Amino acid sequence: EEKNSYYPVEPELVDLVLTAPTTLGNSLTNQLNASHPLNLLITGTSAKLLRTKNPSATTRIKELADCDDISIVGGMEAELPDPLLSTETIIRQFVLGHQTLRDEFETEADVFVRRRFGLSPSLPGLLEQFNYVGSVHATLDDGKFPKGSSSNIRWTGEDGQSILAYGDTPISADDPAAFLGLGVKIGEEIDSAHIATFVFAHWPSQVCDSFNDLLRISAYGPLLGKFVRLDDYFESIYDPGYGDSFSADEYKQPYLKQAIANRQPNPISRFTTYWANHYRLASCRALFLQAVTINHLCGATRLEKATILGLADELKVLESKLDDDVDAVDSNANETTQSIHDLQHRLESIWVAANGLNVPESDADAKRGSSNQLNHYVINPTHAKSRSAFWTKHEPIAIKNANGPIVFADNGEHGTAWVVDTPAVGNICLPHSTHSTTGDRSQDPFRKDPPVGEGLRLRNEFFEILIDEKTGGIRSIQTYKKGRKNLVSQQLALRIPAVPDSPDQRLTQAHYSTMVADSIELTNWTRLEAAITSRGRIVDGEQTVATFKQTVTVGRGIQAAEIEIEITPEIELSDSIHHYFCNRLAWKDESASIVANTQRADQRITSDWFEATNYFEIEQPEHRLAMFTGGLPFHRRVSRTKLDSLLLAGNESQRVFSFALAVDQRYLPTKALQRMSPPIRVATAQVATTIAPNDPDVTNSSAASGTWLFHFDCKNILVTRWEPIFDAEASMTGVLIRMAETEGRAGKLKITCPLNVQRAQRENFLAEIIRSIELEPAEPDKVPVEFSGYEAFQISIIWAT
Repeated sequence: EEKNSYYPVEPELVDLVLTAPTTLGNSLTNQLNASHPLNLLITGTSAKLLRTKNPSATTRIKELADCDDISIVGGMEAELPDPLLSTETIIRQFVLGHQTLRDEFETEADVFVRRRFGLSPSLPGLLEQFNYVGSVHATLDDGKFPKGSSSNIRWTGEDGQSILAYGDTPISADDPAAFLGLGVKIGEEIDSAHIATFVFAHWPSQVCDSFNDLLRISAYGPLLGKFVRLDDYFESIYDPGYGDSFSADEYKQPYLKQAIANRQPNPISRFTTYWANHYRLASCRALFLQAVTINHLCGATRLEKATILGLADELKVLESKLDDDVDAVDSNANETTQSIHDLQHRLESIWVAANGLNVPESDADAKRGSSNQLNHYVINPTHAKSRSAFWTKHEPIAIKNANGPIVFADNGEHGTAWVVDTPAVGNICLPHSTHSTTGDRSQDPFRKDPPVGEGLRLRNEFFEILIDEKTGGIRSIQTYKKGRKNLVSQQLALRIPAVPDSPDQRLTQAHYSTMVADSIELTNWTRLEAAITSRGRIVDGEQTVATFKQTVTVGRGIQAAEIEIEITPEIELSDSIHHYFCNRLAWKDESASIVANTQRADQRITSDWFEATNYFEIEQPEHRLAMFTGGLPFHRRVSRTKLDSLLLAGNESQRVFSFALAVDQRYLPTKALQRMSPPIRVATAQVATTIAPNDPDVTNSSAASGTWLFHFDCKNILVTRWEPIFDAEASMTGVLIRMAETEGRAGKLKITCPLNVQRAQRENFLAEIIRSIELEPAEPDKVPVEFSGYEAFQISIIWAT
């Protein structure tokens, strides 16, 4: 009573019980008999295991939840290394986790908590979409995260969405030292913030005597506080009204350090494999959408319903396998990769069938394109027009047509090379001769053009690359503007960490190896594409530490240079994150800044270590050079003008890596998607009869112009998921589209559909309707959608009957 005369604040205490597969036995059973409110952090995976290992505990949790004596917190199916994964994987883990908790405990998690590191600026917006009322802005693993301005904050994400959060670090309930100054700390919190909240985290039944003392004191009265459920806490807490925002640069992940210290296999390539499979699966989902949409437009008679539903289920199964593989000790990633390849092959046949086509008698010949009589279709699985380069076994052909969609074509020793623009969510058919395109076959459109490859140089319309004759790396990348400034140089290197010279001396500074070329070979396949392959050694003094092969490929019309690297180390790397083989970029301008992607938003990098799973960009005063990383996640800026991208570290078995360097490209998230999800090619025995958008009649398509199904009029929108909507009879009734804004600019998007729309609605990620979208009667095939900067959102569109 005397305390309340001066400090009318009642401290609130939170008992947060952690779980793991090894703590689901008697210790948890004993913990659940506590007489004070509990907060149980459990994943969906552990909840399923609990039902098997300790069914009585599952029953007890249900009883406590019915009496509001326990809060289930967390809500994810598994705690994966989320900052290095796609938003789609994170959403899947939330959706699966919510469903599992409902199935196992007949309740849901209303408060988000993670034990393992995994916080990022993208989370508040996602938590809002999953109806969370609050979160704990802290984790109990290695890694670093920014601390809130007080214990009670409003955590604001990159998209402007925010959520109430506990902003302090939880106290270890099994550490007696943590309780020595608890009373003073409570007073300080009341003085400074006029509120006092403390979260005590521990494994089941593993607490110290001081925590038990606190439990007994709280049973007599709230002198030092009362124990509460986190659900109740966030429902009654004072909203500060202003947000605490943190940049991605302030969250320091521990994954690489942990993997190397534990000798975990493939600490780097498990992420490159994950991203490659993620994008392959995204292509499969888009190909599936196109096939079932065309089938629907043609009267839903070309594809069997059982086949459609079976493919939809298989896509979901492979998505789960993809997520499981990225964090598994004994990963089945190679098996998953093969399964995705097999699925894509079947989906190509489904697409052909949906278009009323026949595949060639020899499928192997079709894949190689060995017959001049085959019709080659190029299918774009992405939401934006995609430019791609590839080879076929067409008859000799030469096309130079800047207006496309056949931008360039030229024959060479391996066949015909093509550079084509494929419409968004659509396809084109390659012509057999120049008669179906602009141009005169009797003339050579490339006769006056300089070669793409010459000596140590590779060039196209956008830039010129010079290979260093001594190292075999890239000596310079220059544009054709006045001054011809070198944008970047590139080499492969081994970083040798600092070692003590003697017990009495400081560490010797780390140093890098030297790249030595033994041979450099130029390959001009056609007048559209050329490559330079360097072979040599990486040496440290007189010791050869690795051999390498590096191929740089440049093509006409393509604004990026493809680089493939193979490193064969001849030494063993130590268990240190500072000992690694890397791809090193260097530039002259010390004022250049680094911008890296963090899931769906760009963040300016100010620290040395950073993550960029899709791309990063070096911004210089006049030009911007982007590296599409191909899933390489770990990068280190070692000075103002040098940057390392890690290739081999720890127990890494992968030896071949690929990435691309692009000059002055915009809308990098879409470009990164299209690099990893290139157009798909199929060969058929006859020309397709396809459906023109919004035309109920079947018409013959123009081979040169192609067809499309959906059109998006905003380039700063990235489509991350397509999903057909089926009724109970397995008939397609509409489509679900999940998108994200990528430039930090709010705006209005208009989606043009292949059919008239009956209704459209915004949904959260639990498929609950947020609001209906008002359609324009004058444009029945278009859906207008408003969005905010960096927002992730989904809509469902239902066709008019």
